[in-house]
Amino acid sequence: EQDELTKQEQTHGTVYYFSNELTTSRKGLRFFHIPPKFRQPHHTHSQITRLFEQNNWIQPQIQIICGVAGIGKTHLINTKYKTPETSCFSINDTLNLSMLITSFLSYDAKLLNTDPCVSFNISIHAPFEQLNRTLLSLFISRTLTDNTTGLTYSLSEDKQWKFYIEVPYTDQYKMTIEENFNRILPILSIISPYTLEEITDNSYQLYIGEQEELVARFLKAYENGTINRQLTMTPIGIEQPVDFEELNNHDECRRFIHECIRKYASELPRNKISELSFTKFLYRRIKFFTSHYYRYNMTFENLGSTALKQMIREARSLSQIDFRHTNYPRIFFVYDPHFSLYLLHDDWNNVPREIKQLFNERNPSLRPEFQQKDYYAKCLSWLIDIKYEDFIQIMNETKFILTENFAYKLFHVHERKLTKLSLIIEGDTGVGKTFLLKFYSLLLNANILNAPVNNDTAPRIRERLSLWFMTTILSEILEGQTNLMNSFLEKIKPKLMGLGDNEIADNNDDDDEEEEEEEENNQLVHMYSHSLQLNSDDLEDNLNDEDPDDPVPQPANALLVVPPIVQPGVIVDLPLLEEIKKSLLNYEYNNDMLRYLWKTLITIASENAMNIVQSLTFALYEHVTSQLSALPLIEPSSRLQKLLNEVRSPTAHVSIGILNEYLIHSQVKSLFYRLLLHPGVTEEQLEQFMFPICQLARELSDIEFVVFFDEVNTASCLGLFKEMFIDRTLHGKDLPENLFFTAAINPSVEASPDSGIHRRDYLVHQLPQALENLKVCYGPLEQTSLRSYIKKKIQILHGNTNANQRLEMPLEEYAQEMLSESILNAQEFCEKYLGKNSVSQREIQRCFNLIDFFWKIRFDDEVDIADDVYQPNPIRCIALALALIYYFRLPTIEDNEQRKNYETPPREQLAEI
Repeated sequence: EQDELTKQEQTHGTVYYFSNELTTSRKGLRFFHIPPKFRQPHHTHSQITRLFEQNNWIQPQIQIICGVAGIGKTHLINTKYKTPETSCFSINDTLNLSMLITSFLSYDAKLLNTDPCVSFNISIHAPFEQLNRTLLSLFISRTLTDNTTGLTYSLSEDKQWKFYIEVPYTDQYKMTIEENFNRILPILSIISPYTLEEITDNSYQLYIGEQEELVARFLKAYENGTINRQLTMTPIGIEQPVDFEELNNHDECRRFIHECIRKYASELPRNKISELSFTKFLYRRIKFFTSHYYRYNMTFENLGSTALKQMIREARSLSQIDFRHTNYPRIFFVYDPHFSLYLLHDDWNNVPREIKQLFNERNPSLRPEFQQKDYYAKCLSWLIDIKYEDFIQIMNETKFILTENFAYKLFHVHERKLTKLSLIIEGDTGVGKTFLLKFYSLLLNANILNAPVNNDTAPRIRERLSLWFMTTILSEILEGQTNLMNSFLEKIKPKLMGLGDNEIADNNDDDDEEEEEEEENNQLVHMYSHSLQLNSDDLEDNLNDEDPDDPVPQPANALLVVPPIVQPGVIVDLPLLEEIKKSLLNYEYNNDMLRYLWKTLITIASENAMNIVQSLTFALYEHVTSQLSALPLIEPSSRLQKLLNEVRSPTAHVSIGILNEYLIHSQVKSLFYRLLLHPGVTEEQLEQFMFPICQLARELSDIEFVVFFDEVNTASCLGLFKEMFIDRTLHGKDLPENLFFTAAINPSVEASPDSGIHRRDYLVHQLPQALENLKVCYGPLEQTSLRSYIKKKIQILHGNTNANQRLEMPLEEYAQEMLSESILNAQEFCEKYLGKNSVSQREIQRCFNLIDFFWKIRFDDEVDIADDVYQPNPIRCIALALALIYYFRLPTIEDNEQRKNYETPPREQLAEI
């Protein structure tokens, strides 16, 4: 720049260069001496104030909020300073000046007569050099300019601007709060040196809301011994349930909570997030004392103290649980929505005696409702408040293996979700983080997705379409079209009876669908053959008088011999019509049958009356568009949207296409969202990912959405995750309450100096300190759980599950044992010689996938001949899968000798075991 200015012929003003290097030797530059007094921040601040006064400018009010990570700086601003008119900006890993200017312009346009108020939430990962320059331009020059886009904004001169700036802190450099502030934001230390507010435990104590008050109320009752009170009766027979007065003194509430943490959970980290986590876990449990079971208790003398003692143990455990080891707690109360008590345990002998007394010394797992049921699945279904049958169905459909370890992980995930705190799972690759959370998401919304048709949220496309076909089409549009109705019934009658499939098969069906239709038609023959013999006059009497022991009636084919006499305006086959309506009302028709009915009706109508085709098409259009509008969970296909735009010129082809696309290709939007992160993911991409999720979450506030970020600590925008997970905002805007944020990270360990073929470390960043308090560690399954996991996988492979009754692969007991031991030995071998993270559950899943692949694959000489069904050798399938997963990943002895590698075990060594 200096050279370009020197070459210019025109004169220019004085240019000052600030440099850490000595530049006086350069031609054209001279040293500019700054007197010592001008180097003092306080003197500079005085000069800035004088300049503002000379120009009659209103100097902005700047409030600096400082404190260690997790002390509650954001919460203080939100509760003490923030108003509905406050505009919030978050500055994370990047500073998008164009977006900042646009936000200021939008905010300024909304201002009326109030003084503007702005809050800056700055991340420890922010670009502080660029940020300091931006703050200098904003507060001193009172303007912001983006040279790239040309956007410019100036602070209004006639208004008093207020700025609240949250300054981040890290203890990496072992500095004080003020030293950290001066180091990362020196411009603010000059502009506003006297408005620094440091947040400490004493200056900003634990916030007391309704939840904290309820916790403190019963902790007080536990301390003074009144928590064991029971239901009493007045002399006139009026019941007086157990209740306690609310605590109005916030300091008293804090004292009981802090005293509880000090006495029973002293190992918890001393920060607001840990205190909040413990209090929320405890609040979730203490709500039991507001239920009928406690307030009207007359049976158990020590119900209150016994229950609360266990609840404190549970809150302490859940706040810092660690699944890397096998000694995590396994005794928990399980609460259904009405807060009746159940017990989750792994061994009745390990349950404390006082808790056994609450259950009358009888193991709850031996109750009748647990017979022939998975105990863990039953407890979890109670906890999540879904039907046990739905839990098992989801587990079978996803092929999720519910071991003891996974049961307790699911228990913790749901309890964390109920506290409204985000969850970060730390563990090696392949410990089951993603699959566990996806399975949990399906459980969480099982009641919504399986809700009845009258539910306003559940899509239930087929069921709703069946009702619409019965009410709108059959009972309204076709009610006066007797000729069309008779032709329609005559056409579909053989189909419903299973006759003449070759002639009336749906041309849109694939070859593989015809076999399913044939099986369905065989069932429909029995359904309709009896009803077709009944006269419409005595239909009701015959149905009421039907004797199950009567002989089976003759086939309905005989009725087709004599054609009925068709009278104008009379429906010939009224019993068939009533049976169709009944089937539609009971949702008995599958998608293929509904498509066939619609195609047949449209085809017949197009041959006789095009005006009816238009009425039918417009009715379908109104139904589909209304459903898409009323049910946001339905995601239409692109072709359906195109067809809906063509309905202005309705044709039979368009009408058939709309129903096919809507019924077959419309998807239910996912309630589980996963984003795999890497260093190239930007804040703008994250915002684009979150926008449709937030929009859907606001529309469906009753549904819980699980948002999962994988490999978070590989991302380059960790500050944005701190904002979403801790502050529950995205660029300063509040996020919906029904979003449960989860994340997975790999452990941050020092790089290994060895040159092994398998890395034992991960290239990851350190999490912000605030996010460290949300972390839960997962480890690989220990040997007992791993053995149980493999055996259950073998049962699925063998076909011995309720989800799959037919025999998939005939494995003798010795073959099952051999497969189990081979996988266990191979896993142990790789962990011992290649590293703990060299194998995981993924290898086990891949092994079973390959076994299934080799079982189903057929070569030219392995085909079925007549009735002789070819059956592969299951032992060979197992051997091939084990070889591909474990054996061939290792070098041979010769390979090691050529490479002079004496550390990596050869594959021959694995073969010996």
